[in-house]
Amino acid sequence: MAPMTTVGKCRSRCPTRSALWRIAVGHLPMLVGGYVLGTLTAVLTALAFWLSVDSVPLLAVIFFVAGLYVTVEEALESTVTAEMVQADTLMISYGALGTVNGTAKFVSSATVGLVWTAVSPTLGFGLAALLMAAGTLAMLRVRNA
Repeated sequence: MAPMTTVGKCRSRCPTRSALWRIAVGHLPMLVGGYVLGTLTAVLTALAFWLSVDSVPLLAVIFFVAGLYVTVEEALESTVTAEMVQADTLMISYGALGTVNGTAKFVSSATVGLVWTAVSPTLGFGLAALLMAAGTLAMLRVRNA
């Protein structure tokens, strides 16, 4: 068997660039950054409806940003929750996180759908962007214990 090269050794033992970034920045700031991407997704979607964008590359950018947002959110919400609570309340905290997320997703989807139908998709996604920005700003005030 041939000896491992330096690159081969590093792939098996060295952290990835994204792991180094999480270590350097921290989970909470990265989650807030993910929420900023979510707000940007809603803003870009509202603008796409307002400007009647029918360009596939521009729509691909919106979907790319949305994918980044969901990836960060799904990966880090439970991690940040674990960092914020005591070990003896971790399971109930995960349950609360799931309950709040599920309820909020239902209410927000219904609200955007109603505004979309009653007024316009631009206003629906504009409202979503406004509320997401408010939530993101609220997260900036959170401090880890």
